[in-house]
Amino acid sequence: MTGPRTFLLAGLLLLGGCGYFNSLYNANRSFATAERANRTGDRATAVREYRSAIDRAAVSYRKYPDGRWADDALLLLGRARFALGEHDLAAGAMQRLLGQSREEAMRSVAHAYLGAALFALDNAASAVVHLDTAAAALDARSDDGAFARLWRARAAFHAGRSDAGWPDLTAALTNRHIAHDAALEGVRQALQYRDSARAFEFMQHLAHTPPEAGSVAALDSLLQVMGTEWSPSVAFQGSAPFEHADWPVNMRDALRLTRASLAARAGRPDDALELAMQVGNAVNLGVGSRARLLAAQIRLAHAERTEELEEIRALLLPAYDDRAALDLMRRVRAAEILLVNGQDPAASLSLFAAAELLRDELAAPHLARRIFLEFAAARSGSVWAGKAALAAHQIGPDAETDAALQTLRDNPYVSAARGGSYVAAEIDRAEERLAFGISGLRADALADAIRRDAVVGRALTVLDSTRTAARNDSVRIACGVLIDSLSVSGIRADSTRTACLRGDTARVRFVLGADTVLLRDTTGAADSRPVGRDTTSRPDTTKQPRPAAAAAMPAARETAASRHGVMARTLVAPDLVRR
Repeated sequence: MTGPRTFLLAGLLLLGGCGYFNSLYNANRSFATAERANRTGDRATAVREYRSAIDRAAVSYRKYPDGRWADDALLLLGRARFALGEHDLAAGAMQRLLGQSREEAMRSVAHAYLGAALFALDNAASAVVHLDTAAAALDARSDDGAFARLWRARAAFHAGRSDAGWPDLTAALTNRHIAHDAALEGVRQALQYRDSARAFEFMQHLAHTPPEAGSVAALDSLLQVMGTEWSPSVAFQGSAPFEHADWPVNMRDALRLTRASLAARAGRPDDALELAMQVGNAVNLGVGSRARLLAAQIRLAHAERTEELEEIRALLLPAYDDRAALDLMRRVRAAEILLVNGQDPAASLSLFAAAELLRDELAAPHLARRIFLEFAAARSGSVWAGKAALAAHQIGPDAETDAALQTLRDNPYVSAARGGSYVAAEIDRAEERLAFGISGLRADALADAIRRDAVVGRALTVLDSTRTAARNDSVRIACGVLIDSLSVSGIRADSTRTACLRGDTARVRFVLGADTVLLRDTTGAADSRPVGRDTTSRPDTTKQPRPAAAAAMPAARETAASRHGVMARTLVAPDLVRR
Protein backbone atom coordinates (compact mmCIF):
# COMPACT_ATOMS: atom_id res chain seq x y z
CA MET A 1 0.00 0.00 0.00
CA THR A 2 1.35 3.38 -1.02
CA GLY A 3 0.34 6.64 0.52
CA PRO A 4 1.70 9.97 1.79
CA ARG A 5 3.82 8.28 4.47
CA THR A 6 5.46 5.94 1.92
CA PHE A 7 6.43 8.85 -0.32
CA LEU A 8 7.67 10.82 2.72
CA LEU A 9 9.87 7.91 3.82
CA ALA A 10 11.26 7.49 0.31
CA GLY A 11 12.03 11.21 0.20
CA LEU A 12 13.82 11.10 3.54
CA LEU A 13 15.89 8.12 2.41
CA LEU A 14 16.74 9.90 -0.81
CA LEU A 15 17.82 13.03 1.05
CA GLY A 16 19.90 10.95 3.44
CA GLY A 17 21.56 9.14 0.53
CA CYS A 18 22.38 12.45 -1.13
CA GLY A 19 23.96 13.72 2.07
CA TYR A 20 25.94 10.50 2.37
CA PHE A 21 27.12 10.72 -1.22
CA ASN A 22 27.98 14.42 -0.87
CA SER A 23 30.26 13.67 2.09
CA LEU A 24 32.22 11.20 0.01
CA TYR A 25 32.19 13.48 -3.03
CA ASN A 26 33.68 16.31 -0.97
CA ALA A 27 36.18 13.91 0.57
CA ASN A 28 37.36 12.94 -2.92
CA ARG A 29 37.67 16.59 -3.91
CA SER A 30 39.76 17.32 -0.82
CA PHE A 31 41.97 14.32 -1.56
CA ALA A 32 42.51 15.44 -5.17
CA THR A 33 43.40 18.95 -3.97
CA ALA A 34 45.85 17.47 -1.46
CA GLU A 35 47.52 15.36 -4.16
CA ARG A 36 47.99 18.39 -6.43
CA ALA A 37 49.35 20.50 -3.57
CA ASN A 38 51.73 17.73 -2.56
CA ARG A 39 53.13 17.48 -6.08
CA THR A 40 53.72 21.24 -6.26
CA GLY A 41 55.46 21.39 -2.89
CA ASP A 42 52.67 23.07 -0.91
CA ARG A 43 52.87 20.66 2.00
CA ALA A 44 50.78 22.80 4.36
CA THR A 45 47.82 22.78 1.97
CA ALA A 46 48.33 19.08 1.29
CA VAL A 47 48.20 18.16 4.98
CA ARG A 48 45.11 20.30 5.55
CA GLU A 49 43.27 18.76 2.60
CA TYR A 50 44.30 15.21 3.50
CA ARG A 51 42.86 15.80 6.97
CA SER A 52 39.69 17.18 5.43
CA ALA A 53 39.41 14.11 3.19
CA ILE A 54 39.87 11.81 6.20
CA ASP A 55 37.24 13.62 8.27
CA ARG A 56 34.65 13.59 5.47
CA ALA A 57 35.31 9.99 4.45
CA ALA A 58 35.08 8.92 8.09
CA VAL A 59 31.70 10.65 8.46
CA SER A 60 30.49 8.88 5.34
CA TYR A 61 31.72 5.46 6.50
CA ARG A 62 30.46 5.75 10.09
CA LYS A 63 27.00 6.77 8.92
CA TYR A 64 26.60 3.90 6.46
CA PRO A 65 29.25 1.19 7.11
CA ASP A 66 27.30 -1.26 4.95
CA GLY A 67 26.24 1.22 2.28
CA ARG A 68 27.01 1.32 -1.40
CA TRP A 69 29.94 3.70 -0.98
CA ALA A 70 31.45 2.21 2.20
CA ASP A 71 34.30 0.55 0.32
CA ASP A 72 35.15 3.81 -1.45
CA ALA A 73 35.22 5.64 1.88
CA LEU A 74 37.59 3.07 3.40
CA LEU A 75 39.91 3.18 0.39
CA LEU A 76 40.05 6.96 0.54
CA LEU A 77 40.73 6.85 4.29
CA GLY A 78 43.61 4.44 3.81
CA ARG A 79 45.20 6.39 0.96
CA ALA A 80 44.99 9.71 2.84
CA ARG A 81 46.40 8.13 6.00
CA PHE A 82 49.27 6.68 3.98
CA ALA A 83 50.02 10.05 2.38
CA LEU A 84 50.31 11.58 5.87
CA GLY A 85 52.72 8.85 6.97
CA GLU A 86 50.17 7.29 9.35
CA HIS A 87 51.06 3.81 8.14
CA ASP A 88 49.50 1.85 11.00
CA LEU A 89 46.11 3.56 10.50
CA ALA A 90 46.41 3.17 6.73
CA ALA A 91 47.08 -0.55 7.13
CA GLY A 92 44.05 -0.88 9.42
CA ALA A 93 41.75 0.78 6.87
CA MET A 94 43.02 -1.43 4.05
CA GLN A 95 42.69 -4.62 6.11
CA ARG A 96 39.09 -3.72 6.92
CA LEU A 97 38.43 -3.02 3.24
CA LEU A 98 39.86 -6.42 2.23
CA GLY A 99 37.67 -8.03 4.87
CA GLN A 100 34.43 -6.65 3.48
CA SER A 101 34.87 -5.80 -0.22
CA ARG A 102 34.24 -8.26 -3.03
CA GLU A 103 35.19 -5.92 -5.87
CA GLU A 104 38.44 -7.22 -7.37
CA ALA A 105 39.74 -3.88 -8.67
CA MET A 106 39.30 -2.25 -5.27
CA ARG A 107 40.84 -5.22 -3.47
CA SER A 108 43.91 -5.01 -5.74
CA VAL A 109 44.45 -1.36 -4.82
CA ALA A 110 43.96 -2.20 -1.14
CA HIS A 111 46.63 -4.92 -1.42
CA ALA A 112 49.03 -2.37 -2.93
CA TYR A 113 48.58 0.17 -0.13
CA LEU A 114 48.52 -2.46 2.60
CA GLY A 115 51.80 -3.89 1.30
CA ALA A 116 53.42 -0.45 1.17
CA ALA A 117 52.21 0.39 4.69
CA LEU A 118 53.49 -2.92 6.08
CA PHE A 119 56.90 -2.37 4.47
CA ALA A 120 57.05 1.12 6.01
CA LEU A 121 56.24 -0.54 9.34
CA ASP A 122 59.27 -2.91 8.93
CA ASN A 123 57.14 -5.94 8.15
CA ALA A 124 58.73 -6.69 4.78
CA ALA A 125 57.84 -10.39 4.68
CA SER A 126 54.10 -9.75 4.91
CA ALA A 127 54.37 -6.72 2.65
CA VAL A 128 55.71 -8.72 -0.31
CA VAL A 129 52.67 -11.03 -0.32
CA HIS A 130 50.26 -8.12 -0.75
CA LEU A 131 52.49 -6.28 -3.22
CA ASP A 132 52.81 -9.41 -5.39
CA THR A 133 49.03 -9.76 -5.43
CA ALA A 134 48.57 -6.11 -6.41
CA ALA A 135 51.29 -6.16 -9.12
CA ALA A 136 49.77 -9.28 -10.69
CA ALA A 137 46.36 -7.63 -11.02
CA LEU A 138 47.21 -3.99 -11.82
CA ASP A 139 48.58 -2.55 -15.05
CA ALA A 140 52.09 -1.15 -14.51
CA ARG A 141 51.16 2.00 -16.44
CA SER A 142 48.33 2.90 -14.05
CA ASP A 143 48.96 4.99 -10.92
CA ASP A 144 48.16 2.14 -8.55
CA GLY A 145 50.05 -0.45 -10.61
CA ALA A 146 53.19 1.71 -10.72
CA PHE A 147 52.80 2.42 -7.00
CA ALA A 148 52.70 -1.31 -6.24
CA ARG A 149 55.82 -1.99 -8.34
CA LEU A 150 57.75 0.88 -6.74
CA TRP A 151 57.14 -0.49 -3.26
CA ARG A 152 57.76 -4.06 -4.36
CA ALA A 153 61.12 -2.89 -5.76
CA ARG A 154 61.96 -1.33 -2.41
CA ALA A 155 61.08 -4.57 -0.66
CA ALA A 156 63.26 -6.52 -3.12
CA PHE A 157 66.28 -4.25 -2.58
CA HIS A 158 65.73 -4.48 1.16
CA ALA A 159 65.95 -8.27 0.88
CA GLY A 160 69.08 -8.07 -1.28
CA ARG A 161 67.25 -9.19 -4.45
CA SER A 162 68.38 -6.45 -6.82
CA ASP A 163 67.65 -8.67 -9.83
CA ALA A 164 63.94 -8.36 -8.96
CA GLY A 165 64.13 -4.71 -7.91
CA TRP A 166 65.52 -3.18 -11.12
CA PRO A 167 62.72 -4.45 -13.45
CA ASP A 168 60.03 -3.14 -11.09
CA LEU A 169 61.68 0.29 -10.92
CA THR A 170 61.94 0.41 -14.70
CA ALA A 171 58.26 -0.50 -14.99
CA ALA A 172 57.27 2.20 -12.48
CA LEU A 173 59.05 4.82 -14.62
CA THR A 174 56.30 4.49 -17.23
CA ASN A 175 53.77 6.26 -15.00
CA ARG A 176 54.15 10.05 -14.87
CA HIS A 177 52.92 10.35 -11.28
CA ILE A 178 55.25 7.65 -9.90
CA ALA A 179 58.22 8.18 -12.26
CA HIS A 180 59.83 10.83 -10.05
CA ASP A 181 59.88 8.65 -6.93
CA ALA A 182 60.98 5.65 -8.99
CA ALA A 183 63.90 7.59 -10.52
CA LEU A 184 65.01 8.87 -7.10
CA GLU A 185 64.86 5.33 -5.74
CA GLY A 186 66.89 4.13 -8.73
CA VAL A 187 69.66 6.65 -8.05
CA ARG A 188 69.64 5.72 -4.37
CA GLN A 189 69.91 1.99 -5.05
CA ALA A 190 72.54 2.49 -7.77
CA LEU A 191 74.68 4.29 -5.21
CA GLN A 192 74.14 1.46 -2.75
CA TYR A 193 75.19 -1.13 -5.35
CA ARG A 194 77.97 1.12 -6.75
CA ASP A 195 76.46 0.93 -10.24
CA SER A 196 77.47 4.18 -11.94
CA ALA A 197 75.85 3.31 -15.27
CA ARG A 198 72.44 2.84 -13.66
CA ALA A 199 72.96 5.92 -11.48
CA PHE A 200 73.50 8.06 -14.59
CA GLU A 201 70.55 6.41 -16.34
CA PHE A 202 68.15 7.15 -13.49
CA MET A 203 69.57 10.69 -13.22
CA GLN A 204 68.51 11.20 -16.84
CA HIS A 205 65.01 9.93 -16.05
CA LEU A 206 64.81 12.12 -12.95
CA ALA A 207 65.70 15.27 -14.90
CA HIS A 208 62.75 14.62 -17.22
CA THR A 209 60.10 14.08 -14.52
CA PRO A 210 58.10 16.85 -12.80
CA PRO A 211 59.66 17.56 -9.38
CA GLU A 212 57.85 17.25 -6.07
CA ALA A 213 58.20 18.73 -2.61
CA GLY A 214 61.63 17.92 -1.25
CA SER A 215 63.06 16.92 -4.64
CA VAL A 216 65.98 19.34 -4.45
CA ALA A 217 66.92 18.34 -0.89
CA ALA A 218 66.74 14.63 -1.75
CA LEU A 219 68.81 15.04 -4.91
CA ASP A 220 71.35 17.27 -3.18
CA SER A 221 71.81 14.60 -0.51
CA LEU A 222 72.32 11.89 -3.15
CA LEU A 223 74.83 14.01 -5.07
CA GLN A 224 76.81 14.69 -1.89
CA VAL A 225 76.94 10.96 -1.18
CA MET A 226 78.00 10.31 -4.77
CA GLY A 227 80.71 12.94 -4.46
CA THR A 228 82.01 11.36 -1.25
CA GLU A 229 81.66 7.65 -2.13
CA TRP A 230 82.81 7.94 -5.73
CA SER A 231 84.26 11.36 -6.52
CA PRO A 232 83.10 14.98 -6.89
CA SER A 233 83.98 14.77 -10.58
CA VAL A 234 81.65 11.80 -11.12
CA ALA A 235 78.84 13.52 -9.22
CA PHE A 236 79.35 16.70 -11.26
CA GLN A 237 79.22 14.72 -14.49
CA GLY A 238 76.17 12.71 -13.42
CA SER A 239 74.20 15.82 -12.49
CA ALA A 240 74.72 17.49 -15.89
CA PRO A 241 71.16 16.66 -17.16
CA PHE A 242 69.66 18.99 -14.55
CA GLU A 243 71.14 22.02 -16.30
CA HIS A 244 68.40 21.58 -18.90
CA ALA A 245 65.68 20.03 -16.75
CA ASP A 246 62.16 21.41 -17.11
CA TRP A 247 62.03 22.23 -13.40
CA PRO A 248 61.01 25.50 -11.74
CA VAL A 249 63.73 28.14 -11.96
CA ASN A 250 64.32 28.26 -8.20
CA MET A 251 64.91 24.49 -8.12
CA ARG A 252 67.33 24.64 -11.04
CA ASP A 253 69.23 27.46 -9.32
CA ALA A 254 69.57 25.43 -6.12
CA LEU A 255 70.84 22.41 -8.05
CA ARG A 256 73.20 24.61 -10.06
CA LEU A 257 74.69 25.78 -6.77
CA THR A 258 75.15 22.15 -5.71
CA ARG A 259 76.88 21.44 -9.01
CA ALA A 260 79.13 24.47 -8.50
CA SER A 261 80.19 23.10 -5.12
CA LEU A 262 80.93 19.70 -6.68
CA ALA A 263 82.96 21.33 -9.46
CA ALA A 264 85.01 23.24 -6.88
CA ARG A 265 85.73 20.01 -4.99
CA ALA A 266 86.59 18.29 -8.27
CA GLY A 267 89.32 20.83 -9.02
CA ARG A 268 87.35 22.58 -11.76
CA PRO A 269 87.35 26.20 -10.50
CA ASP A 270 86.35 27.74 -13.83
CA ASP A 271 83.21 25.58 -14.09
CA ALA A 272 82.44 26.16 -10.40
CA LEU A 273 82.82 29.91 -10.68
CA GLU A 274 80.70 30.09 -13.84
CA LEU A 275 77.83 28.12 -12.28
CA ALA A 276 77.94 30.03 -8.99
CA MET A 277 77.91 33.40 -10.74
CA GLN A 278 75.02 32.34 -12.99
CA VAL A 279 72.99 31.90 -9.83
CA GLY A 280 74.44 34.90 -8.01
CA ASN A 281 73.75 37.28 -10.92
CA ALA A 282 70.22 35.99 -11.46
CA VAL A 283 68.94 35.70 -7.87
CA ASN A 284 68.80 38.28 -5.10
CA LEU A 285 69.29 37.12 -1.52
CA GLY A 286 68.77 33.55 -0.32
CA VAL A 287 70.28 31.07 -2.73
CA GLY A 288 71.80 33.98 -4.66
CA SER A 289 73.73 35.05 -1.57
CA ARG A 290 74.97 31.50 -1.00
CA ALA A 291 76.08 31.39 -4.63
CA ARG A 292 78.03 34.62 -4.23
CA LEU A 293 79.62 33.28 -1.06
CA LEU A 294 80.76 30.16 -2.91
CA ALA A 295 82.07 32.25 -5.81
CA ALA A 296 84.03 34.42 -3.37
CA GLN A 297 85.52 31.35 -1.68
CA ILE A 298 86.56 29.93 -5.05
CA ARG A 299 88.19 33.20 -6.04
CA LEU A 300 90.01 33.46 -2.72
CA ALA A 301 91.34 29.91 -3.13
CA HIS A 302 92.98 30.93 -6.43
CA ALA A 303 93.74 34.62 -5.81
CA GLU A 304 97.35 35.68 -6.39
CA ARG A 305 97.07 39.48 -6.46
CA THR A 306 96.10 41.76 -3.60
CA GLU A 307 93.94 43.79 -6.02
CA GLU A 308 91.59 40.81 -6.24
CA LEU A 309 90.52 41.29 -2.63
CA GLU A 310 88.54 44.42 -3.47
CA GLU A 311 86.89 42.60 -6.38
CA ILE A 312 85.90 39.79 -4.03
CA ARG A 313 84.43 42.25 -1.55
CA ALA A 314 82.38 43.83 -4.36
CA LEU A 315 81.15 40.36 -5.33
CA LEU A 316 79.96 39.78 -1.74
CA LEU A 317 78.20 43.12 -1.25
CA PRO A 318 74.77 41.98 -2.56
CA ALA A 319 74.93 38.97 -0.21
CA TYR A 320 74.63 41.04 2.96
CA ASP A 321 71.65 38.94 4.14
CA ASP A 322 73.90 35.88 4.56
CA ARG A 323 75.82 35.85 7.86
CA ALA A 324 78.70 33.80 6.48
CA ALA A 325 79.02 36.09 3.45
CA LEU A 326 78.93 39.18 5.65
CA ASP A 327 81.59 37.71 7.96
CA LEU A 328 83.80 36.83 4.99
CA MET A 329 83.38 40.30 3.53
CA ARG A 330 84.52 41.87 6.80
CA ARG A 331 87.53 39.59 7.08
CA VAL A 332 88.55 40.42 3.53
CA ARG A 333 88.31 44.08 4.50
CA ALA A 334 90.41 43.40 7.59
CA ALA A 335 93.07 41.73 5.42
CA GLU A 336 93.11 44.79 3.15
CA ILE A 337 93.56 47.08 6.16
CA LEU A 338 96.44 44.98 7.48
CA LEU A 339 98.11 44.95 4.05
CA VAL A 340 97.91 48.74 3.79
CA ASN A 341 99.20 49.21 7.35
CA GLY A 342 102.00 46.72 6.69
CA GLN A 343 103.58 49.01 4.12
CA ASP A 344 104.70 51.25 6.99
CA PRO A 345 108.06 50.00 8.34
CA ALA A 346 106.95 50.97 11.84
CA ALA A 347 104.01 48.55 11.58
CA SER A 348 105.71 45.76 9.64
CA LEU A 349 104.07 43.02 11.70
CA SER A 350 100.73 43.92 10.09
CA LEU A 351 102.02 42.28 6.90
CA PHE A 352 102.67 39.02 8.75
CA ALA A 353 99.22 39.26 10.38
CA ALA A 354 97.61 39.76 6.95
CA ALA A 355 99.40 36.67 5.58
CA GLU A 356 98.20 34.51 8.48
CA LEU A 357 94.64 35.82 8.12
CA LEU A 358 94.68 35.01 4.40
CA ARG A 359 96.00 31.52 5.03
CA ASP A 360 94.01 30.50 8.11
CA GLU A 361 90.64 32.27 7.85
CA LEU A 362 90.21 33.29 4.23
CA ALA A 363 91.61 30.08 2.68
CA ALA A 364 93.66 32.10 0.16
CA PRO A 365 96.91 30.07 0.16
CA HIS A 366 98.49 31.52 -3.00
CA LEU A 367 98.05 35.11 -1.87
CA ALA A 368 99.16 34.23 1.68
CA ARG A 369 102.33 32.62 0.28
CA ARG A 370 103.12 35.76 -1.68
CA ILE A 371 102.68 38.00 1.39
CA PHE A 372 104.81 35.70 3.57
CA LEU A 373 107.62 35.92 0.99
CA GLU A 374 107.22 39.69 0.76
CA PHE A 375 107.54 39.98 4.56
CA ALA A 376 110.60 37.69 4.60
CA ALA A 377 112.32 39.76 1.91
CA ALA A 378 111.42 43.20 3.26
CA ARG A 379 112.03 42.38 6.94
CA SER A 380 114.94 39.96 6.61
CA GLY A 381 116.54 41.35 9.77
CA SER A 382 113.50 40.38 11.84
CA VAL A 383 113.49 37.11 13.75
CA TRP A 384 110.04 36.38 12.23
CA ALA A 385 111.38 36.55 8.66
CA GLY A 386 112.47 32.92 9.00
CA LYS A 387 109.04 31.84 10.17
CA ALA A 388 107.45 33.68 7.22
CA ALA A 389 109.78 31.96 4.74
CA LEU A 390 109.01 28.57 6.29
CA ALA A 391 105.25 29.28 6.09
CA ALA A 392 105.55 30.17 2.39
CA HIS A 393 107.60 27.01 1.74
CA GLN A 394 104.99 24.86 3.49
CA ILE A 395 102.21 26.31 1.31
CA GLY A 396 104.04 25.81 -1.98
CA PRO A 397 107.69 24.74 -2.03
CA ASP A 398 109.63 25.81 -5.10
CA ALA A 399 112.90 27.47 -6.11
CA GLU A 400 111.71 30.84 -4.80
CA THR A 401 111.02 29.56 -1.27
CA ASP A 402 114.25 27.53 -1.32
CA ALA A 403 116.20 30.70 -2.14
CA ALA A 404 114.45 32.60 0.67
CA LEU A 405 115.32 29.87 3.17
CA GLN A 406 118.90 29.81 1.96
CA THR A 407 119.19 33.56 2.45
CA LEU A 408 117.83 33.17 6.01
CA ARG A 409 119.77 30.02 6.88
CA ASP A 410 121.13 31.61 10.09
CA ASN A 411 117.67 32.63 11.28
CA PRO A 412 116.69 30.73 14.49
CA TYR A 413 113.44 29.41 12.94
CA VAL A 414 115.17 28.20 9.76
CA SER A 415 118.06 26.70 11.64
CA ALA A 416 115.71 24.83 13.97
CA ALA A 417 113.63 23.53 11.02
CA ARG A 418 116.78 22.24 9.26
CA GLY A 419 118.16 20.55 12.34
CA GLY A 420 120.85 23.16 13.05
CA SER A 421 121.74 24.82 16.32
CA TYR A 422 119.32 27.27 17.86
CA VAL A 423 118.38 28.73 21.22
CA ALA A 424 114.97 27.46 22.27
CA ALA A 425 114.40 30.36 24.67
CA GLU A 426 114.94 32.83 21.85
CA ILE A 427 112.23 31.18 19.72
CA ASP A 428 109.88 30.98 22.70
CA ARG A 429 110.24 34.72 23.35
CA ALA A 430 109.72 35.47 19.65
CA GLU A 431 106.55 33.35 19.60
CA GLU A 432 105.10 35.13 22.62
CA ARG A 433 105.78 38.57 21.14
CA LEU A 434 104.39 37.52 17.78
CA ALA A 435 101.17 36.10 19.22
CA PHE A 436 100.60 39.16 21.37
CA GLY A 437 101.28 41.59 18.54
CA ILE A 438 99.26 39.78 15.87
CA SER A 439 96.17 39.26 18.06
CA GLY A 440 95.93 42.98 18.73
CA LEU A 441 96.53 43.96 15.11
CA ARG A 442 93.91 41.55 13.81
CA ALA A 443 91.34 42.61 16.40
CA ASP A 444 91.84 46.29 15.53
CA ALA A 445 91.64 45.60 11.79
CA LEU A 446 88.44 43.60 12.16
CA ALA A 447 86.83 46.28 14.34
CA ASP A 448 87.77 48.90 11.75
CA ALA A 449 86.30 46.72 8.98
CA ILE A 450 83.01 46.35 10.85
CA ARG A 451 82.81 50.12 11.38
CA ARG A 452 83.38 50.80 7.70
CA ASP A 453 80.92 48.13 6.52
CA ALA A 454 78.19 49.38 8.85
CA VAL A 455 77.74 52.38 6.57
CA VAL A 456 77.66 50.10 3.51
CA GLY A 457 75.10 47.85 5.20
CA ARG A 458 72.74 50.74 5.85
CA ALA A 459 73.10 51.93 2.27
CA LEU A 460 72.37 48.45 0.92
CA THR A 461 69.30 48.14 3.12
CA VAL A 462 67.93 51.41 1.74
CA LEU A 463 68.74 50.31 -1.82
CA ASP A 464 67.03 46.96 -1.34
CA SER A 465 63.88 48.58 0.07
CA THR A 466 63.85 50.96 -2.90
CA ARG A 467 64.10 48.07 -5.33
CA THR A 468 61.29 46.25 -3.54
CA ALA A 469 59.05 49.30 -3.70
CA ALA A 470 59.83 49.75 -7.40
CA ARG A 471 59.06 46.10 -8.08
CA ASN A 472 55.74 46.34 -6.22
CA ASP A 473 54.81 49.48 -8.13
CA SER A 474 55.60 47.72 -11.42
CA VAL A 475 53.36 44.80 -10.48
CA ARG A 476 50.51 47.14 -9.54
CA ILE A 477 50.82 48.94 -12.87
CA ALA A 478 50.88 45.66 -14.81
CA CYS A 479 47.83 44.37 -12.96
CA GLY A 480 45.96 47.62 -13.49
CA VAL A 481 46.65 47.46 -17.23
CA LEU A 482 45.36 43.88 -17.25
CA ILE A 483 42.06 44.81 -15.57
CA ASP A 484 41.53 47.76 -17.90
CA SER A 485 42.29 45.77 -21.04
CA LEU A 486 39.84 43.00 -20.08
CA SER A 487 37.05 45.44 -19.23
CA VAL A 488 36.04 43.37 -16.23
CA SER A 489 34.43 44.90 -13.16
CA GLY A 490 32.86 44.09 -9.84
CA ILE A 491 33.86 40.94 -7.97
CA ARG A 492 35.70 39.47 -10.96
CA ALA A 493 37.91 42.56 -11.23
CA ASP A 494 38.72 42.46 -7.50
CA SER A 495 39.52 38.71 -7.62
CA THR A 496 41.67 39.14 -10.73
CA ARG A 497 43.58 42.08 -9.23
CA THR A 498 44.25 40.23 -5.95
CA ALA A 499 45.54 37.12 -7.75
CA CYS A 500 47.64 39.26 -10.08
CA LEU A 501 49.36 41.12 -7.22
CA ARG A 502 50.21 37.75 -5.65
CA GLY A 503 51.58 36.50 -8.97
CA ASP A 504 49.06 33.63 -8.83
CA THR A 505 48.65 32.99 -12.56
CA ALA A 506 46.58 29.84 -12.03
CA ARG A 507 44.02 31.74 -9.97
CA VAL A 508 43.82 34.50 -12.58
CA ARG A 509 43.12 31.94 -15.27
CA PHE A 510 40.43 30.37 -13.11
CA VAL A 511 38.71 33.68 -12.44
CA LEU A 512 38.87 34.81 -16.06
CA GLY A 513 38.00 31.39 -17.45
CA ALA A 514 34.78 31.03 -15.43
CA ASP A 515 31.67 31.22 -17.64
CA THR A 516 29.88 34.14 -16.05
CA VAL A 517 28.17 35.47 -19.18
CA LEU A 518 24.82 34.33 -17.83
CA LEU A 519 25.38 36.01 -14.47
CA ARG A 520 24.16 39.54 -13.86
CA ASP A 521 26.72 41.87 -12.29
CA THR A 522 24.74 43.51 -9.49
CA THR A 523 27.66 45.13 -7.69
CA GLY A 524 27.45 48.44 -9.54
CA ALA A 525 23.76 48.64 -10.46
CA ALA A 526 21.04 50.39 -8.52
CA ASP A 527 18.32 48.24 -6.98
CA SER A 528 15.40 48.48 -9.41
CA ARG A 529 12.97 46.47 -7.32
CA PRO A 530 9.80 48.28 -6.12
CA VAL A 531 9.84 49.81 -2.68
CA GLY A 532 8.22 47.53 -0.15
CA ARG A 533 9.51 44.26 -1.60
CA ASP A 534 11.71 41.99 0.44
CA THR A 535 15.17 43.30 -0.46
CA THR A 536 16.97 40.50 1.36
CA SER A 537 16.13 37.82 -1.22
CA ARG A 538 18.74 36.88 -3.79
CA PRO A 539 18.18 38.29 -7.31
CA ASP A 540 17.43 35.71 -9.97
CA THR A 541 20.72 35.23 -11.86
CA THR A 542 19.85 31.97 -13.57
CA LYS A 543 17.19 33.07 -16.05
CA GLN A 544 17.78 31.93 -19.62
CA PRO A 545 18.55 34.67 -22.20
CA ARG A 546 15.78 35.84 -24.50
CA PRO A 547 15.74 34.17 -27.94
CA ALA A 548 17.08 37.29 -29.66
CA ALA A 549 20.22 37.27 -27.52
CA ALA A 550 20.63 33.51 -27.31
CA ALA A 551 22.23 33.16 -30.76
CA ALA A 552 24.91 35.71 -29.88
CA MET A 553 25.84 34.02 -26.58
CA PRO A 554 28.22 31.28 -27.88
CA ALA A 555 30.20 33.76 -29.95
CA ALA A 556 30.38 36.21 -27.04
CA ARG A 557 31.60 33.49 -24.68
CA GLU A 558 34.20 32.30 -27.20
CA THR A 559 35.52 35.82 -27.75
CA ALA A 560 35.69 36.53 -24.01
CA ALA A 561 37.39 33.21 -23.28
CA SER A 562 39.94 33.80 -26.03
CA ARG A 563 40.73 37.30 -24.77
CA HIS A 564 40.99 36.13 -21.18
CA GLY A 565 43.22 33.20 -22.13
CA VAL A 566 45.70 35.40 -23.99
CA MET A 567 45.80 37.97 -21.21
CA ALA A 568 46.20 35.32 -18.53
CA ARG A 569 49.21 33.87 -20.33
CA THR A 570 50.88 37.29 -20.54
CA LEU A 571 49.69 38.42 -17.13
CA VAL A 572 52.82 38.68 -15.04
CA ALA A 573 56.25 39.35 -16.43
CA PRO A 574 58.68 36.69 -15.13
CA ASP A 575 61.09 39.32 -13.82
CA LEU A 576 58.34 40.67 -11.55
CA VAL A 577 57.49 37.45 -9.74
CA ARG A 578 60.52 35.20 -10.01
CA ARG A 579 62.61 36.68 -7.27
